[in-house]
Amino acid sequence: MARRQAAERTTERLHRHLAHSPLAVIEWDGDLRITRWEGQAEAIFGHAEAEVRGQALPELGLVHPDDVARVAAIAMDLMSGADSIVVSRNRNIRKDGRVLHCEWYNSVVLDAGRVVSILSLVLDVTNARERELERERLLQELRRERARLRAAVENSPAALVVREGPDGAITLQNAEASRLLELVTGSPAGFAQLADYQLRRLDGSAYATEEIPLLRSLLRGEVVRDERAVTTTVTGEARVLSFSTTPVRDADGSILGLVSGIVDVTAEQRRLSALEDTERRHAAIVEALPGFAWAADTAGHPTQVSRGFEVYTGAPFAELQRNGWRPFLAPADQVAFAGAWSLALATREPLNLRCRLRRADGSFCPFAVHAVPMYDPAGGITGWAGVWLAVEEARTVDPAPGRAHPPA
Repeated sequence: MARRQAAERTTERLHRHLAHSPLAVIEWDGDLRITRWEGQAEAIFGHAEAEVRGQALPELGLVHPDDVARVAAIAMDLMSGADSIVVSRNRNIRKDGRVLHCEWYNSVVLDAGRVVSILSLVLDVTNARERELERERLLQELRRERARLRAAVENSPAALVVREGPDGAITLQNAEASRLLELVTGSPAGFAQLADYQLRRLDGSAYATEEIPLLRSLLRGEVVRDERAVTTTVTGEARVLSFSTTPVRDADGSILGLVSGIVDVTAEQRRLSALEDTERRHAAIVEALPGFAWAADTAGHPTQVSRGFEVYTGAPFAELQRNGWRPFLAPADQVAFAGAWSLALATREPLNLRCRLRRADGSFCPFAVHAVPMYDPAGGITGWAGVWLAVEEARTVDPAPGRAHPPA
């Protein structure tokens, strides 16, 4: 009697524990019909005990169609005694049709080879599984993104380097980056510390360590676009490199690393320097002319003039742009110039004329004006280039219309 009461108290305590656990408690008989539906069974599956008691497993519709065969195989193993304990995870269907992910802890009690009872403790892991699936999806997307990034980096003609961590350690670089780094440092991996790179600006001044483009992105989060710097290779050759760097940040804005593109623009910089030298020489030649050079758009409006114009007339270039040549011509020459210039614009023939221009002191001196059209490769006119050349000055003419020197 005492043992029975103790057993009853133990059973009652067990029922209380199960009632407060997250587990559904389901017991099956030897025909796989439900004999117990306790714990969180109703909360998890949505069925009341009265709805399921006595129901066989195939009749319940608890198992997702895609998992039916696997669950049936587990049941057969338990009933045959092949396995006494089976832990499985499968999808289940709630009464309201929602799909659940559950872990099943199954055990069987046999008597002389005959199934007496199968006990299933079921834990709803739907939320954990959904988080797991989302994590897997994000990892797959991350792998795809990294694969795309790697392909883009490896196939880029520019030297591309991905650096991570506070020290900017290289985690990805392409063949061109390895070639450039080896050229500059003697190793395709480059220097271990970014501060070890010695760079000079195009004017020859040295970069302070904290001003190196890579460090500005890594430490300050600065985006650098086509900043050109000079470095010296291991063979002592000066090379001009173009740096473009962008910091990589996490969701909170913290800097995780950087992506840098480096292009060897030494040949381009040499051509640019040569072009600048040529332009300076041409500008010096133009300024040395006994007059001044000028340019106009396709409609004949002045767009450029050498500094000699402002010195000679005392007027700023903006005034010429605003009013054209007319106010600077001797009154008697204005009609002739306007007619000749209009004819040249219409016929695309060179302009050749003599006119008198007003000096800063208000007097007029003779000039020969020449202009020719400028063409693009397709043959279209892009504008006009011209020059005013001072003619031998025999005298200073009076600006009055009646006494103007006639154009030659």
